[in-house]
Amino acid sequence: MYKALVYMESAVVSVITTVTALFTLILAGVILNERLSLMQILGAMILIPTIWYILLLASNEKQGIKIHNRAWLRGLGFALTASAAFAAGSVLEKYSINHVSISTYIIGSWGTQVIMAWVFVLLLNKKSLRILNDPKIMMMSVRLGVIRSFAAALFLLAIIRSNNVTLMIIISNFRIIVVALLAGFFLGERQHYTQKLAAAAAAFLALGIIFWK
Repeated sequence: MYKALVYMESAVVSVITTVTALFTLILAGVILNERLSLMQILGAMILIPTIWYILLLASNEKQGIKIHNRAWLRGLGFALTASAAFAAGSVLEKYSINHVSISTYIIGSWGTQVIMAWVFVLLLNKKSLRILNDPKIMMMSVRLGVIRSFAAALFLLAIIRSNNVTLMIIISNFRIIVVALLAGFFLGERQHYTQKLAAAAAAFLALGIIFWK
């Protein structure tokens, strides 16, 4: 993801990485033998385009995609690779949860993530640790870590309670629409706001179809 963001705008990378749902669908079908129902497929076919639309609007607000030399293709390659890695990680999470206790999974998986994060920092840019001497940045980092940990715990709970990891990945992308709406309300980012509201309405309809019994 970091390498993709080097070459492309964040909104564009977010659009491309929604393909994670497709990779997850394929891997979950092969490894976990998961399938979506017809209603869930219909809901996903409505929800995913609305997510794309919201992100494309955000991209246009930042003057769109800038293609120069091979940078865009490199960014595309990194974004697709990241999407495949996210999909593989989600399927592996579900597989692990089905075969080991939750405590074993959390210690092994989350512990490994912490170790790898520090390894990458120390190998790629040890000097960046100096910014943690700034109390303001340190507090922001701690808050971000707490929020992301809470989100990860909720996503883990969703995977445990659900019998379909693909569906959870698709639904989790709904957060992009929520962010766009909240940014307009709290931050005054109201460009294309009417279109965003229409896309949000379509997304709610899609979620209703997905969870229809």
